[in-house]
Amino acid sequence: MAPRKRPARQSRTPIVVDTNVLIAANALDPEWKPIASLCANRLQSVMDSNVVCSDTLGLILAEYANNLPSRSRSGFGDMFFLWLARNRFNALYSHAVKITPADVSGFHEFPEVSEELAASIDPSDRKFVAVANAHPQKPPILEATDSKWIGWKGGLAEVGITIDFVDEEFLRPIYERKIGQLGK
Repeated sequence: MAPRKRPARQSRTPIVVDTNVLIAANALDPEWKPIASLCANRLQSVMDSNVVCSDTLGLILAEYANNLPSRSRSGFGDMFFLWLARNRFNALYSHAVKITPADVSGFHEFPEVSEELAASIDPSDRKFVAVANAHPQKPPILEATDSKWIGWKGGLAEVGITIDFVDEEFLRPIYERKIGQLGK
């Protein structure tokens, strides 16, 4: 009798996860409770199907740790962080992408985009963009609560970086309200 072949392991696709997805999944902020379960479901899907891309400098993991409650670790975002921390050296679940600090753009791996777009992207968000740009597959950035990414989406798409919103329809009115306030 011939040995049974194992089924081929399904390929996991890379993704960059913004910190706010973890925060919203914890369901502690009343503003994000409407999408908390969606965020938790997306994080579960990421653990099941994706390779989480972070940086070799540890900036993304440090931001996760600094923005999650340190005492309870009971929310789904906390569980995702602990899962990633346990698996950060396992290439099946995690890729550490090399990014290099730079004076003007934040990172040498930050893409060449319009001056207007570059100036509008928060310094704290540049590491996510640099990691996505430096990875050979240019993984999408998973976004939940920062509506500014809606305005950045088109310009980043021009350089091959996509934004994957947990619920863009929920976020769009927030973006429209903020843009309207800027115009006044």
